[in-house]
Amino acid sequence: MDKHEAEMKFSNAMAALLVVVCVILICACGSPKETSVKDEKQKIRAVKIEHVCLGEANDSLRLQADIKGELDIEVYPELSERVLMVHVALGDKVTQGQKFATLQTGTLDDAVKQTMANLEGARVQAQLARTDLNSGEELYKSGIITESQILALRAADKRATAAVAGLEAALSQSQTIQAKVFITSPVTGVVGNVYIEPGDMTTMLSPAFSVHRFDTIKATAYASDLDMHRLKLGLRAKVTSQAAPGVEKTGVISKISPVVDAISRKVEVEALFDNSDSALRPGMLAELNIHLETLTDIIIIPNTSVLNRTSDGKASIFVFKDGKVARREVRLGLREGEKLQVIEGLSTGESIVTLGQHLLRDQDPVRVVEETFCSFAEKSAAPAPKNE
Repeated sequence: MDKHEAEMKFSNAMAALLVVVCVILICACGSPKETSVKDEKQKIRAVKIEHVCLGEANDSLRLQADIKGELDIEVYPELSERVLMVHVALGDKVTQGQKFATLQTGTLDDAVKQTMANLEGARVQAQLARTDLNSGEELYKSGIITESQILALRAADKRATAAVAGLEAALSQSQTIQAKVFITSPVTGVVGNVYIEPGDMTTMLSPAFSVHRFDTIKATAYASDLDMHRLKLGLRAKVTSQAAPGVEKTGVISKISPVVDAISRKVEVEALFDNSDSALRPGMLAELNIHLETLTDIIIIPNTSVLNRTSDGKASIFVFKDGKVARREVRLGLREGEKLQVIEGLSTGESIVTLGQHLLRDQDPVRVVEETFCSFAEKSAAPAPKNE
């Protein structure tokens, strides 16, 4: 075999090997057309859609609030004395005038007794002075005593009478002070705090007890001055507190401050609620939800359907039509729970993607696996026709 023939056989063998390799690769990878179809199928994502109708939503204002009782009173002692006895405990129900505590009265009692003794003596002296004066007047008329003597008797009578009056006033004052050794409740309510114990020294500058009445409670909050024009007396309000799970009370706005705080730019708002079951207590942190108005015949969509919501109320949604989705910018209004109002950019009868939109791009084909009709529609609204 010459050199030329050997080269031909080698070339033929390599060509055959190349053909075999190409066949293997084509069989393994499939045709380009089949691969393209497979890729296209993988790009079609499953989504859930909602058909849009008119609905209604409540416009409300949510504020952080403090719960206060109908009456929250700090009771101060009227004397600076040592505490002898405390008669009540936390949570006790008390009536107006009931004793909270008794203070020691040693020096006061002695002073009252001494004043009473002095008064008794002064009254005796005054009676004697009056008897002497009466006798002197008769003697003066008869010319038995001189004018200077009768004037002296009259002056003695006046002094004795003045002494009695002064001691009576002193006794009254001492008895008034003596009565202040009893710290009493100014109103009927519940004891909220006991700040003193037997043996403590009271001071008129520090409270000894607090008493509360919370059959009716107040929720006090502070609204922005931008919302002041929307607030009105009598508006319906609800109050809840994380400290009392499951408790929700309905009341009305009872007070709106006529002035705005110059530092915080907020206005004080107060709402009254019945609390006869004592479910909410003074001092709790709460949320006050003020119902401003109910908007009807507005476009409502689920909160889960929006993307890229901005502070100026704009957001993006995907609108479904003819097997594809189109990204669209809308302007949003109020929000109530899971409901969002669309002010512009969407019409009734259109369909939006509510689940699966985060992986979509504009004009992507999609496959609808679930659809709902007018989830937040008014009862009179008819469902939109189904998109094919």
